[in-house]
Amino acid sequence: MLCTKAFKNMMVLYALFLIVSQGHAASHDIDKLLIRLQHDDPKLRLSAMEELGKIGDGDSVMAIMKVVENQGEDWKIKIRAIKLLAEIKNSMAVDFLIKVLDDPFFTYDCPALKS
Repeated sequence: MLCTKAFKNMMVLYALFLIVSQGHAASHDIDKLLIRLQHDDPKLRLSAMEELGKIGDGDSVMAIMKVVENQGEDWKIKIRAIKLLAEIKNSMAVDFLIKVLDDPFFTYDCPALKS
């Protein structure tokens, strides 16, 4: 019985270790993606944004929202960012999309909404 309790305690500690180590890896990955999001190559920015969309946590959503707000960003990338935010189904993203798509200055400049 003592052995079983010690084994359970060891398994709990191991599980906690796995959870913590995965969290550090995920934050490290997000940091790399955020750096790639600033790259000159639009394809690299787009792939970084796609990966952030798969992660879908608060930091990722905020990074994608910044892409939409970036006035110098290519519209193809902005439109994909909007689609990603809708796919993530995060309440923060939904509120942001309502605000952005209701903004006449934003929608006036968007070529996809003009056609």
